[in-house]
Amino acid sequence: MAKIQNLSQELIDSFIDEFKDNQQTLKTCALVCRAFLPRVRTHRFQSISLMHDEQSSSLITLCRASPHIPAYITSLCMKWVSVASDATLQLLGLLSNLQHLRLFHCFTLDEVQPYIPTQNLYSLTLDTVSFRDSTELKGYIALFPSLQRLSLVEIMFLGKDHGFSTDKENLRLDALSINFGTKIIDFAVCPIKDLRRLAARFSASHVPPLRTLLQDNHDTLQDLYLQFFSTWLDPNLSIDLSLTRLQNITFEVWQGSATASGRSALKWSMRTLATTPSTQIRFLLVIYSPPENDQSVWRDLLTCHSVSIDIAPYRDEHLGDCLALKALLESEVKTKAIEVNLCPEAKPFEFSE
Repeated sequence: MAKIQNLSQELIDSFIDEFKDNQQTLKTCALVCRAFLPRVRTHRFQSISLMHDEQSSSLITLCRASPHIPAYITSLCMKWVSVASDATLQLLGLLSNLQHLRLFHCFTLDEVQPYIPTQNLYSLTLDTVSFRDSTELKGYIALFPSLQRLSLVEIMFLGKDHGFSTDKENLRLDALSINFGTKIIDFAVCPIKDLRRLAARFSASHVPPLRTLLQDNHDTLQDLYLQFFSTWLDPNLSIDLSLTRLQNITFEVWQGSATASGRSALKWSMRTLATTPSTQIRFLLVIYSPPENDQSVWRDLLTCHSVSIDIAPYRDEHLGDCLALKALLESEVKTKAIEVNLCPEAKPFEFSE
């Protein structure tokens, strides 16, 4: 193995970072030079995914041969785990530096939980996971004392209760993302405090609890992301966004000619912005069929806001519709300081680091 002299570790790390998404190149770098090893291991073992027992057994063998590896593992995704094996539970116990955990279609939460290191874990995603009721979900979340970022996707309740218990204990989070159909905002009946970032799929029935959630975090909320998907909104059901520290608002609207929901969401957005102090506004228009061509809705945009409109095709075949809409929008808003952009693709929302 070669040695490199007179190169700072910062320069070496920067070089390795250029190949962080190329596993084969990282493996080659690890064989070339000993000085590359620490940074290579950081990228190679930072994130792991478990789908079956054989993976857990192989990782345990690797960790026994190289005891330093568990410290590099900061992100774990467990998929389709119906029964946790001894190997999986043993592996969980080794991950002392775990910071991000995603559970997807896992049905053994009670069995797995005692083995999950929670002291450094600040990000949790529960995706297609079922609970008896909302009280059990709230209790599970409370088991992570350092939790700051929570994402809930397609949560299922086996009982009839679809709202948190009304006790006065608050959940304190930095970022909350909730995306599971019509029940998305029902969790606002549980007091959630200290939120700086909120992302939610949204419909007309969620306006009252959303108002409550915004009011509870009036002095802390900085970033708001609302997704309108196949829903019609009454323009009279606006919300007050005159929040103390609000800096960025994104409205994600899915537009197509088959429904008037896109136009409804845009009109609702314009009415809502009337209560919003000067801030950064972004509209993300996801085009899934030829969109409606009524551009008059954009005339209501307030000039006090810094506005950008990003247009993204749902699939490649919608690119032509996006280009046509971009040209129409540029013509409509040319007298306002509004930037119109074309995005290569519509990506699922994720909180940035």
